Amino acid sequence: MEEKIKLSEIVYLGLQLRQEPSEETLKRVSEIMNALQIASYKKMSDKYVALIDVITMMASDEEGLSLANLTVDLECAKIEYGLLPYILNLEDDIKGQVDVVVCDILYELGFIDAILGHAETARDYARFEHMVDNALNFSNIDKILTFSSNFEPENIQKFVDTVADLKDQLTGEKLKQMAEISLAGSPDWEVFQKTVAEQIVENILSKKLNDLKNKENKS
Repeated sequence: MEEKIKLSEIVYLGLQLRQEPSEETLKRVSEIMNALQIASYKKMSDKYVALIDVITMMASDEEGLSLANLTVDLECAKIEYGLLPYILNLEDDIKGQVDVVVCDILYELGFIDAILGHAETARDYARFEHMVDNALNFSNIDKILTFSSNFEPENIQKFVDTVADLKDQLTGEKLKQMAEISLAGSPDWEVFQKTVAEQIVENILSKKLNDLKNKENKS
């Protein structure tokens, strides 16, 4: 049985080239590159497992990370669990430790380009990335629903009705101030503000339709 290439060796070689470049190290990198066996397609079952791994990795991130940090972590997770498995003879012996340093090494040594240089592989990986995007979007929707369920419907409706009645007197700046005051300190205030705003618009449109129907009935 052919011995697999260890991801840890690739990382070690990358670090060696950064610190003390040598012909021997470059030769070994070249040998590994030439020995890569790259798949053109991963089964849906494999994509499903990779998707779960990416989501699990993202869920384990510390709270309070910036959007930039989360975006970088997501890219690293997609590379480890989604892209590297296309190399059939690669063993991920540092599972869960593929961070920005490891990803940079993989880019620097040309491993990422070697995988995506295969057109069919690139297309199939794009399908996986689309699955990840959909999963995260569904997750955001679930968070919005969970967050909004914590608020009493009658209170939201009361707020909506009040704003609808005062809409002619409220400027955009005043509405913004109201939202900032009423939702100060809430980490999800933007999500809730958007939810309320959509309900306000729906309420106003509904009211206008009723007014029009009443006018038609009277005439």
